[in-house]
Amino acid sequence: MIFTAIDDLLRANSLQADGVMILLGSEEISTAYFSDKLLKRYHHVMALQPVDVKHTMLAIFQTIANAGYSVKAKVPNAPPVLPWPALPTPKMPPPLPPKKQSDVPKPVNIPRLPEIKVPQNTKNNPVKPPPLPPKKS
Repeated sequence: MIFTAIDDLLRANSLQADGVMILLGSEEISTAYFSDKLLKRYHHVMALQPVDVKHTMLAIFQTIANAGYSVKAKVPNAPPVLPWPALPTPKMPPPLPPKKQSDVPKPVNIPRLPEIKVPQNTKNNPVKPPPLPPKKS
């Protein structure tokens, strides 16, 4: 995948692989395995040390600026605007039947509260308590 991306960049800028230096600028890609893979296909591959990355990038962009290179903003192609299909019109519900008018309001049925029965207090207890033990003197 990385080889096709590099080839596409070279082809888009009409450059040859021999005239390009590929710099590996991060620790993730500057491994021996990755640089060996790239060296098989491209002749000028160099892994940058973390200390040198900033100065190298400044030198590269300074060279580009001195060459008079200008960037032209590419207007992205907007995707075609597809018209949305018309939404179906919602069906209206049938009209409500007319209200029955009555001049006499219906009486409201209010339920009565149940009557509270007062419990009758009876002194006759059917259960007798056990007798008390005799007192010790």
